[in-house]
Amino acid sequence: MLPQSGTKIERQGQYLLNHTFDYAQGRLFGRQQKKAISPPRRVYDIQPPPSNGQERLVIDRDGCVAYRFGTMQRNRFIIVPGFTVLLLFASGLEATTVIDPGTKKHSVDIDWNGHKGRIDVHEGVTYAEEGTQYVKGISLGYSGKKSGKCHWIQFVWREILVTKRGEPAKAKSGTVDTTGGSLELTTDSASPNYIVDSDSKSDPSFESGFSMIRDRKSITMFDSPASAILLTKDEQADPKTEKIEAKTHLEAFLACKGKICAKVAWTSTYAWTKEGGEKGPLFTIDAPDRSGTLNQAEKDKLKEKYPHQRKLKG
Repeated sequence: MLPQSGTKIERQGQYLLNHTFDYAQGRLFGRQQKKAISPPRRVYDIQPPPSNGQERLVIDRDGCVAYRFGTMQRNRFIIVPGFTVLLLFASGLEATTVIDPGTKKHSVDIDWNGHKGRIDVHEGVTYAEEGTQYVKGISLGYSGKKSGKCHWIQFVWREILVTKRGEPAKAKSGTVDTTGGSLELTTDSASPNYIVDSDSKSDPSFESGFSMIRDRKSITMFDSPASAILLTKDEQADPKTEKIEAKTHLEAFLACKGKICAKVAWTSTYAWTKEGGEKGPLFTIDAPDRSGTLNQAEKDKLKEKYPHQRKLKG
């Protein structure tokens, strides 16, 4: 799946940059011996051409991700400011692969400022990435015109509700470590504790480190929130506890040229009872809302963590 050692990659277009890749300690390195790192998105041809004649290496500086069209292999890369651009291709770091597309839950057409296409939502998706298989996930995909100008940006908040005999459900306090960062559990659903679901310190988009597939006509994100039931061992040991629900609330926005084209709100719930143990996830997925907007708490969190981002202007 990776280029062979010594493969030469040339930039096509206005800028011509040569890269020679060599393996070192199980990794593949390439150095650009220039300080300039613009334009942010560079397209390279792989020489000699691959057998399918279609493969390209697309490097998105802002997302710190490289995609190889044709195989759609995704690799991480690092920018060393003011010195070189260092590409790291870790062995085994492969593209998101769909094993089972699951069941289509929603399909909605959108048409906004030249972005004309369709959003499809699937649940029960099985996919694999980096040697790990994920089951019972969801996928949110936009296919249509100008998909290359679009990104998925997702906000998350979590709550754990504990129900004891003869008492109403009560929210548990605490902190959950997630792939998007440390998250304070919400104890008042009217005032959620949001985080931006991104693996990057400079880019709020979901694809900057998480599971996705992008090609010339579509962009699809994949997600499978983990259960937080493990954080409730004390509550499970309490004989009065009847039920525990660990809920992950998510709002994904399709942002094209900085503007919101649609919003998909969804919830993943894991439930525990003494009789049945843990079960889940159970998904609740709203149909894509073409008039969706950020609430004030989401705007504040986005501005707080990514004050200079331009992928979503609210």
